[in-house]
Amino acid sequence: MDMSQDSEDIIEVVSLEKKPKVRLDYLDIAKGLAIFIVVIGHVAEAFDVPYYRVVIYTFHMPLFFIVSGAITKRHKHIEKYNLHNFLEFVKKNFLALVVPYLIWALIFMQFDIKKIPLILYGTRWSLNEAASNTVLWFLPCLFSSRIIVELLLWLSTKVNIHRKVFASIAAVIMFVLGFILPVPEMQLPFGLSQVPIAVGFILLGYVFKDMVDKFHQKGILPHIIVFVISTILFIIGVYVIEGQELVSMFVCTYGNPIRFFINAITGCVMIMSLSSLIAKIPEKAFGDKVRSFLLWLGRSTMGIYLIHVPITRNLVAPFIEHTFGIMRMSFVGGLVSGTISLAISCVLMAIIERYIPQLFGKRLGKTYK
Repeated sequence: MDMSQDSEDIIEVVSLEKKPKVRLDYLDIAKGLAIFIVVIGHVAEAFDVPYYRVVIYTFHMPLFFIVSGAITKRHKHIEKYNLHNFLEFVKKNFLALVVPYLIWALIFMQFDIKKIPLILYGTRWSLNEAASNTVLWFLPCLFSSRIIVELLLWLSTKVNIHRKVFASIAAVIMFVLGFILPVPEMQLPFGLSQVPIAVGFILLGYVFKDMVDKFHQKGILPHIIVFVISTILFIIGVYVIEGQELVSMFVCTYGNPIRFFINAITGCVMIMSLSSLIAKIPEKAFGDKVRSFLLWLGRSTMGIYLIHVPITRNLVAPFIEHTFGIMRMSFVGGLVSGTISLAISCVLMAIIERYIPQLFGKRLGKTYK
């Protein structure tokens, strides 16, 4: 989920209306893989815990936040940054994230004017109370997180500390706050209860993006080695969580902090290294269609995220269960239902994006994300 590029922002993101730089392809592919994983994870109902969902939830949200941090850029003339620039940044993120959130939360809600304050509150709890789509909690959280990251990066220019050292320290502080701060049942408005952990991962993506970009320029063998090692470590990590509580960022349930970070980081490295390998598939080579599809998918995450849940849970998964007896709680059921749901979501998203792009935070000829 990306913002449009603006030369006046501290945080800039490559516009997806233009052809991205080759070195950023692997980030779009990572988002494509991530949204597919999210769809599979949402095949089960909200608090069902099939093992495949337990595994997916260890890293899928951290992956989105890390990628968000990896595509941030520093303003070239930071000394010119002012209130106007900041308000422009807030406006773009509001249009890209908050407007689609409000539109789709109201669409999914069983309309009752008394429930509108719950939508405006912007948490998983309030969405559930409003009988709307609870997975939309991510959008207010991402909006709040981006604003805080923007302010932190601006603050880094006011202290005598290298900005990435400052960002690293800030990330650690945010992670600590995310684990020690109490979380009320209704959570803090607009995802602020999840923001410390989200900001921490965004800052990690920002801190390590140059190193990751340089590594992406290396040959295939180093990527294979990193992918294999991270996959082995991830498998070991998730093996010991069998029977454990579902990691649920939407309710600030993370379990053991050490285990949470090990699984989140190794899972993210696994997907990022796989994405880098896929990005290296040359044009017109075998497998290029897969690469191209994942690139497109990664640039379409907003639309798919907004519409996939009712398709997945209310249409496809029940049909697969009743027709073929493949239960959604099994890995095969989740994979089959998720794949079909993704295909249907892509078609509907393409239609909506063509005729009513504003529903996805876009306007004709321009994207805010």
